[in-house]
Amino acid sequence: MLTQLSSGELTLGLEGERVVNHYTFYAVFKTPEEYRVVVGNNTLGTIPIDSLIIPNQHIVFGGRRWKALEIDAEKKVIYVEASKGGKPPRFGGAGMSIHDVVRQEMYKIYSDGDYRITAGNTKVDFIDSSAKSLFDEGVSSFRENNLQSQSIIQQGKNVCIHTWMGDKIVNTLLTILIQKGFEASPFAGVVEIENTTVTNVKEYLKSLCEKGFPSNTSLAELVPEKNIEKYDALLPLELLNEDYGRKMFDIIGTQRWVLGLQ
Repeated sequence: MLTQLSSGELTLGLEGERVVNHYTFYAVFKTPEEYRVVVGNNTLGTIPIDSLIIPNQHIVFGGRRWKALEIDAEKKVIYVEASKGGKPPRFGGAGMSIHDVVRQEMYKIYSDGDYRITAGNTKVDFIDSSAKSLFDEGVSSFRENNLQSQSIIQQGKNVCIHTWMGDKIVNTLLTILIQKGFEASPFAGVVEIENTTVTNVKEYLKSLCEKGFPSNTSLAELVPEKNIEKYDALLPLELLNEDYGRKMFDIIGTQRWVLGLQ
């Protein structure tokens, strides 16, 4: 990509010239890699990999829930098997990474039971009757599950973790739990863990405070596909792991959240 002249100057090498002279060089963003989703010998379809996915994670595809057995970054294939988790969740999908402040504001709105925006000395009501009905349903569920004071709740045989924090902390919790052997999946900021109890989850998370959390970089090493930015493929693996870890995980924030558990 680069070459150094006898004068000490750095200039483009042959490969660098090829990249710079191609029209795709001027595009700001990278188009996500399309991976084939394969079960047995059958290809279910393709999905773009623009968010965290690691082996043993559950994904939703084609209206069903699947467990990712292996991610082959070289062949661009995700090998899956049907999950035994029952009905698919009613939410899911990728999108922009969510910041901590956004979910903390969501928590505040549900806690107050008031979605209106303050403007001067008044509050502006901006939603229609259908949206109000959905909001009331959300507030009712929030209060029934006592989510104002409980972050980890039992839902049948499964446990749901509501961090009310951004995607970095959600990604960190998810990866740590899967690394331990929990069957965990992320859905719209909630981490769902199958066939376990609140006590088991809390005991494990609190034990990490004593034994020590892994680093962002060590978590990144568990992720097969890390080339999410345009020229990530040019980075050496050590630097790529460090860069991906900083973008996708937040060990310090996660540790602070775990320490605050009731």
